[in-house]
Amino acid sequence: MTSVGGFICCVGGGPTAWESKKQVDQALSSVESEYMALFRAIREVVWQRRLLAQLGEEQQGPTPLYCDSQGAIALAKNPVLHGLTKHMKVKWHWVRSMVTSGEVELHYVKTTAQPADMMTKRLVEQQHWKCCKLAGMALN
Repeated sequence: MTSVGGFICCVGGGPTAWESKKQVDQALSSVESEYMALFRAIREVVWQRRLLAQLGEEQQGPTPLYCDSQGAIALAKNPVLHGLTKHMKVKWHWVRSMVTSGEVELHYVKTTAQPADMMTKRLVEQQHWKCCKLAGMALN
């Protein structure tokens, strides 16, 4: 299945980077698709952490990353490759190494509280503005 993945990175309560992109690689499940989106989000987080360190604002502790897929979080935290994941490209498993190293810390967030949904789903106006507020982009 080809799907659209997206993320919003925030520093100091406001968005600093975002992405909404159709996934090039085929995922065999929604969990795998979410895991692939985690890869892109973590890649951005690592880049921003390094940039902040170069600017003299080194981050202490892991960067929290919020995901609305409990399956993708479980996959990222499980160090064992098994039948369900052995077909996945090796690069996707870099997510695991970033979680294990403590660079990022994954947290589950309900879909209704996931601001990145405005990047990947059709929303009614009220839901869109809620996502904007959650991402630190509210006008009031």
